Amino acid sequence: MQKYELIKPENKEKLFTVSIVADSNDGDYITTTETYTESEFNEIVDELILLSKCYGDKYQLKDFYNINYNVDMPYGEDGQCHTLSSIQIYCINENRMYYDVKLNLDSVDCNKLNKGDN
Repeated sequence: MQKYELIKPENKEKLFTVSIVADSNDGDYITTTETYTESEFNEIVDELILLSKCYGDKYQLKDFYNINYNVDMPYGEDGQCHTLSSIQIYCINENRMYYDVKLNLDSVDCNKLNKGDN
């Protein structure tokens, strides 16, 4: 007798899974993982690009928490995480094909953030 069974789900649209790993307390890594429909993902993709390119260095993440965002961000026991460790995104299409998603970081200019051009 098998202990589990794999069941192919019925998928009628693309699904995007986003995992964000951040450092909460100099070595305490917190991960959030959310699944979005294609339309939901398209609403947050600019924020993910902004987060990756402009807030990806050590101790920059605290500044991202100060803007209005819709991305589900990791929080540690002590509150906000301070450093982004990684963002992993994959897509499963209608035919159940799996794709890694690479963000186009060139679409954001971090120097224009304060001017509201992004």
